[in-house]
Amino acid sequence: MPADNPLLVESVLPYHLPPFDKIKDEHFVPATDAGMQEQLKEVYAIAANAEKPTFDNTVVGLERTGRLLDRAQRTFSNLNAADTNPTRQKSRLN
Repeated sequence: MPADNPLLVESVLPYHLPPFDKIKDEHFVPATDAGMQEQLKEVYAIAANAEKPTFDNTVVGLERTGRLLDRAQRTFSNLNAADTNPTRQKSRLN
């Protein structure tokens, strides 16, 4: 995973806003792929939990999965809508 991909870490900016000045078009696909892999691991961990299923360890747990994927997709969607370019139009992630 490229270490210079700002989408792979949660932003330290106010309200965790993305650092738009550091994001490049080539960051989106690796961040989305990593986000999908991460979310699958999180879901598998919930499914493999040996404890009795509860609302907290199942439903709440599932709601908390996919933070990286969500961050990458929201950022792409907002940039594509507000400041699109041919590369973003060609590689729409939706």
